Amino acid sequence: MAHDGLRQMNSPVKAPAMYYGCRVAIPHKSDPLNRCAYRTYFVMEYVRGKTAAQLLEGAANDEETKDRIYKQIAFALSELHRIPVPDRSRPAAANGEGIRHGLFSENQCGRHYRNVTELETHFNKFLSMTKAKHRVQNLAQEPMVFCYSDIWLGNFIIGDDDSITVVDFDDASILPSCFSKFVLVGTRYKIHRDIRGMVTVPETEGIDNTSALFDVARPMVMGSGSFGKAGQKLLKSYPRDEPDQVHKAVTDKQGQPVLMTI
Repeated sequence: MAHDGLRQMNSPVKAPAMYYGCRVAIPHKSDPLNRCAYRTYFVMEYVRGKTAAQLLEGAANDEETKDRIYKQIAFALSELHRIPVPDRSRPAAANGEGIRHGLFSENQCGRHYRNVTELETHFNKFLSMTKAKHRVQNLAQEPMVFCYSDIWLGNFIIGDDDSITVVDFDDASILPSCFSKFVLVGTRYKIHRDIRGMVTVPETEGIDNTSALFDVARPMVMGSGSFGKAGQKLLKSYPRDEPDQVHKAVTDKQGQPVLMTI
């Protein structure tokens, strides 16, 4: 989605093309039930350049160069927010699966939502249970954006021509804009500079649920079990996506499964 969306916008920011992906099953040598470990592999476009981490390390005390690099990162994130999102998109990962975002335990939400209102209702139930100060309000009125939450210096590659490419979209989702604001608060720790004021995030005047998201996040750090239980009680059962298809089992030259000691 990022690759095509940025190209359609004629953006100078790029995301690598993905040519092929597969999920590989590798049996555990020590497991009597012969259960498998799974690994996902992608063949993607090669990106020339150096990561922002490498360039910042080389910049040493050159503050002007450092400022330029951080401005490029901020511009890249702003461009991702401009990617067109289809009307009535539900909150989900960019690939349509469960939400991937740093707010949730292990960066993944275990529940699928049919619409933003269900997400708001779930959050408010949890906020009530934890006696939090804030509540989520009018979440459906916030713009839905392409939210990239894996903001690390190694995920931004800058070429010799000063072009910038964003990589690693595992934690990218379609979400209300407050989720992007939530992520940006952490940039001072993750990339060693607060770039909130440099990134353009679409918003609706008078509506901002970022503080409520932080109230959701605090008890989530202690454990996500109560959040999951609140959703199960409130939203009941829901359809789950089909598991990823295993395209290939790893075998040796004799055609036998490759055993992996873990």
